Amino acid sequence: MATPPVPSPLWPETAAALSEHSALLRALGGPPKPVPEIAARLSRPAESLAQTLRAWKSAGLPLRAGPAGWSWHPECPVADLPQTSLGAVTGYLPSCASTQDLLAELARRGAPHGSLILSEAQTAGRGRLGRRWVARAGEGLYLSLLLRPPLPAPPPVLSLMAAVALQESCGLGSLKWPNDLLDPSGKKLAGILLEARWSGELDFLLIGIGVNVRAGSWPDGAAAVGAWRWVNRARLLRSLLESLECWWGKPPEAVLRRWWELSAHRGKPVALRRAGVLLTGLADGLEPDGSLRVIGANGTARISAGEVAWIGGLE
Repeated sequence: MATPPVPSPLWPETAAALSEHSALLRALGGPPKPVPEIAARLSRPAESLAQTLRAWKSAGLPLRAGPAGWSWHPECPVADLPQTSLGAVTGYLPSCASTQDLLAELARRGAPHGSLILSEAQTAGRGRLGRRWVARAGEGLYLSLLLRPPLPAPPPVLSLMAAVALQESCGLGSLKWPNDLLDPSGKKLAGILLEARWSGELDFLLIGIGVNVRAGSWPDGAAAVGAWRWVNRARLLRSLLESLECWWGKPPEAVLRRWWELSAHRGKPVALRRAGVLLTGLADGLEPDGSLRVIGANGTARISAGEVAWIGGLE
């Protein structure tokens, strides 16, 4: 895979440089700090560090420089990172093609479980079934999380776990199977993309999350969390990572139960298309593997996420 089209030093090309990148992301959290203080903490030459900070700011990362020193803008997603095992921020960019692709490359190089990539914007963001995801700079939260075996639940259940954490962190909306967060009017606020890499057995999972944060002009059928409540992106990311950490330690049955409680179509008529055939019925619950159970005229069908294109609820 080619190196993403961003200038050095924004995308480190070696493991050592990537470690320095990640450490600097965290060091810039909190109140402003002068360059010599940050440099001493990271054991880096002050002039080299100052050049890096100027390059980051010039490229579009939301940094602030003042008399007291350098810091992240309070709205910057990485301004208030928690100490969690899931979501160790490895890279943060002003723009990239796809955080999923970047993290897949890092995973192939040996990036550890829990690594996280964020970007202010994506030029080739994607959702399920190859759909394009609009990801504009400063208007959302766009990230990918790396999970490695052993995993506490089947991959589809982990995707549902991420959806539960997402709803809890946003503080509103309902969940649409298998991967969307809807606002109270039924418009899409956020989506989740689960991708697996196999070599005989599972190598790793990537969970991509895109959240529309700022109220404004979004494509038809989409909306933003900010249209319903005030939200700070740094607090949103912190809450999301903390919620993921909490649910990671809970049994799959608890995840499935909570997801169904938050479902947009619990007990409602639904329509789905599977292998070109329209299936209608009542959404009746989730199977242990995360499949959707639908009761139709011809009996009960169990639908896995990879089999269907969701059409929507029936009136």
